[in-house]
Amino acid sequence: MLGSRFGNWTVGSAAGRLGKDAPVRFGAARQRRRSVGKGRAGAAKLSSSEQDVSEIEREVQDMRLQGKLGSLTVRTLQGFLRAQGLKTSGPKAEVIQRIEEYFTGTDSLLNGAGTSSSGMEEWDIPMDGFVDWSSSMRRPDPQAPHWKLVSWNVNGLRSLLKHEDDPLRKLLEEERPDVLCLQETKLKSNDIPKIMETLVKEYPEYNLHCWNCSNPRLGYSGTAIFSRAEPIGNPKYDFKGEAHSTEGRTITVEFSDFFLVNAYVPNSGQDLARLSYRTEEWDRDMREYMNTLRKRGKPIVFCGDMNVARTRADIHNAEGNLESAGFTEQERNAFSLLLGGGLRDVFREQHPQVRGYTYWSYRFRARQRNMGWRIDYFLASPELMSRIYDSYILEDTTGSDHCPVGITMLC
Repeated sequence: MLGSRFGNWTVGSAAGRLGKDAPVRFGAARQRRRSVGKGRAGAAKLSSSEQDVSEIEREVQDMRLQGKLGSLTVRTLQGFLRAQGLKTSGPKAEVIQRIEEYFTGTDSLLNGAGTSSSGMEEWDIPMDGFVDWSSSMRRPDPQAPHWKLVSWNVNGLRSLLKHEDDPLRKLLEEERPDVLCLQETKLKSNDIPKIMETLVKEYPEYNLHCWNCSNPRLGYSGTAIFSRAEPIGNPKYDFKGEAHSTEGRTITVEFSDFFLVNAYVPNSGQDLARLSYRTEEWDRDMREYMNTLRKRGKPIVFCGDMNVARTRADIHNAEGNLESAGFTEQERNAFSLLLGGGLRDVFREQHPQVRGYTYWSYRFRARQRNMGWRIDYFLASPELMSRIYDSYILEDTTGSDHCPVGITMLC
């Protein structure tokens, strides 16, 4: 195994044993012995029965979005309810109604991604009463013990560290997050040792550093997690076996009372070249992965650059972007399926009538004119929502075309 040592800190790469086409994965820099592996035993390959349940859940979610639940067999519909621990008896119409009620948490606000109960397109939700986000809306940090989690698409960590204003230092010193999740680090494996040397020296309180780098496409994508808190077991890099394992897009860390998933979701790209991959493969498999984590008995915090604006309140000029990557109907539908499967959009729940952006194009002075998109999120399991003290956008932090977003969660 490749590795470099800085005092009592170890950085290791699993690329050597995973093969030349595997992403480079650095993880577990800490003061006691730690190995970098492919994930905990609990995240091992699903049994055939678990795979069957996951397939049923995926099929029901997809058919529901298409309005075709009635085309599924009663046995399939009952299998979905059984997996959720719900009553399965009754005629088919009642079983379908029970499934619809299961998804009420999402539908009560937007009724899925297609239309609202009034027939209104989701992107065209009424904007009366909406106000622009301001940092003055943040709450003071609570006196009670709490977690502070921050997520940021840095659009290249090397360039960020060279920025004259040193925005990463400012962020860490001013916010002092317990966990910092980064996306689009654009690092190669040989960039990590030098960066680690700086981070370990200047921020020794972060005793866990996880890196997932893209390979074979270098200087592209990539994710990272820095944590003060002690995790359980090894980080898990990527998901769904080899299907999404070459671009370094996800890291999962287990803490004492929740899972944290950091993701850089694929952009559908110019001319929507990757739209089908993103919505029909990545999004589908991520929903399945969320279900797998949920069955392990802990709630989930899912953060990162999701590369989708959910509603008209989350994008400047919605009407002009209906065919743009990040706001197509397919992407919004897939995102609402993720929410309908048991996650909440924390910022929107905390600030139901606030218009705030997290990404601005470098062109047309978009940031100065606040012509942006909200595509960076914290999503959380419903049982965590009572612990969410605050959700905020750090719009004054520069150095990237994105700004950080954060949540404060009571212990």
